[in-house]
Amino acid sequence: MLLAEGTYRYLAGSTDIRGTGLLASFLPGWRIKRGDIEIKLFAGLDLQNHRFSPDDPGNRLRGNHAGLRVGADLWWEPTPNVMLASSVSGSTIGTNFSIRGAAGWRVEDRFWAGPEIETSGDQVYRQYRIGAHVTSLKWSAFEWSLGAGYVEDNSHRSGLYGRISVLTRR
Repeated sequence: MLLAEGTYRYLAGSTDIRGTGLLASFLPGWRIKRGDIEIKLFAGLDLQNHRFSPDDPGNRLRGNHAGLRVGADLWWEPTPNVMLASSVSGSTIGTNFSIRGAAGWRVEDRFWAGPEIETSGDQVYRQYRIGAHVTSLKWSAFEWSLGAGYVEDNSHRSGLYGRISVLTRR
């Protein structure tokens, strides 16, 4: 299960629009583990809501939508102290996509830290990120992942980004 919310900005003519997207995806999947490589494949229901300020009635993402989302994750530990990870995801809603890659080094046998790079977007909008991550930081029954860095989009806007995710395993 994935729950996410984010904000983005774009130009509609000369009007600066701020969008807020909320998504919920329910993706059953398969896990394949062979030695130090793990691959996860997912597919399922994708629900999204997009709101704009000021309102942009011409944006076809406006409002509630249901579609199909597919995704894949790769985790590889070529050595006990090095990890490589990648993920790809796409949805039939607005044909959006996300691709991420990361490398990491084990820190005191507690978590992984290193660089990350990501791109996401749809047919019109693209966003590019480069930064650093802390992954698999275990605390109680939860596992945390944090990321921060520089972001730029195809409207030539830039700034800083932050990402927080948490999961629990059974």
